[in-house]
Amino acid sequence: MFKSLEIKKSGLEKLKGEHGELFKSDVEGQVKSLTPGEWILLRDPHQKRIFLGFANPLIEDRLPAIQILVRLKKAPTPEVVEEYILAQLETAWSKRQAFADYAHGCRVIYGQADGLPGLIVDTYEDCALIQINSAGMDRWRAFVREKLEGILGRPCFFLDNPTQRSREVLPHHREALPFESLNVKENGFRYQIPANNLQKIGWYYDHRENRRKFESALQRWVGAKDEGVDLFCYGGAWGLHALRGGTKHMDFVDQAPLESMVEGHLSLNDFKTQGQFYRSDVFDWLDKRISEKKLYDVVISDPPAFAKTPKERTSALEGYRKLHRKVIKISRKNALIAFASCTHYVEHEAFVETIVHAAYNENRRIQILEFGMQGWDHPVRSLDDRSNYIKYTLVRVE
Repeated sequence: MFKSLEIKKSGLEKLKGEHGELFKSDVEGQVKSLTPGEWILLRDPHQKRIFLGFANPLIEDRLPAIQILVRLKKAPTPEVVEEYILAQLETAWSKRQAFADYAHGCRVIYGQADGLPGLIVDTYEDCALIQINSAGMDRWRAFVREKLEGILGRPCFFLDNPTQRSREVLPHHREALPFESLNVKENGFRYQIPANNLQKIGWYYDHRENRRKFESALQRWVGAKDEGVDLFCYGGAWGLHALRGGTKHMDFVDQAPLESMVEGHLSLNDFKTQGQFYRSDVFDWLDKRISEKKLYDVVISDPPAFAKTPKERTSALEGYRKLHRKVIKISRKNALIAFASCTHYVEHEAFVETIVHAAYNENRRIQILEFGMQGWDHPVRSLDDRSNYIKYTLVRVE
């Protein structure tokens, strides 16, 4: 029924409670004999524990190839995988519904954090989008969609990431999306994302709580809020929160052709005359504004990830220092700056240090007002959890 592997001492040390990631060298037995994504039993020879998991022998030896998911309390039946997946899907959705506003749209499944490594699901007003990045979950592709549609009460479509899937040697499936725009509702705002402009798996829910905190801070701020700028704006969510927080006018900057989308969102949310979009490389745009001595009262900087692997961490930190110096250069005295990051391999303390470094080198004093992490639909178990990747720091420039 299920093939079985024995966990070595090195593997047992990597277990976090009853789940974890193992290398091929952490188990006794022929991982090569398994089919990609095969669900297996893993035995602890010392404490006589048995775990359910899956493996992919095609993964490079330098990367984890085995996912341990849960300890089994009784002898496994042929239905144990279906029962496990369904229970995790139902539990994850129940957790998200505990928060007001999240039922309209949120990240429903966040991979390992919800006990389903390689499965990402975001839900929207009219549908849900599924991304599968592991062979173990890909074997249950049809089952996952069927059960999610029943649980969420809306159609589900696949929006896979070829780069992520290539790491597990998975084929890329191209599923045509049956809609022109994705309808998003978040924090009282509405967005319509054209199907050809979807990023990640549709929308960036990960900073939703930080956008709320930022707006609240602006509402309480009695300083100047005449002019603001949203750098790396994508759909303009940060800038819209700034406008609702009392900023009179926002510039939106992104290198992608997003003018019609951003202008549409301004109109859709009753801020039609209070924003302007600039298509440009953000660093070049900042250099031009610096040369013009243009200054802003409110600045938001939320760039894409600066590092995709741990090896790129050093260059990412240098990139943040360079960016943050330019951001501070365009900030008026007593300006408020929202510094944000989605880089996995830069911890919050190091990220804040790049802000402090930039202020010091620009001979500006700063006051750190608040910090933030990812939304409540992106659960983490500890601060050093790999899933804990979102960083937000609000600063006053003196």
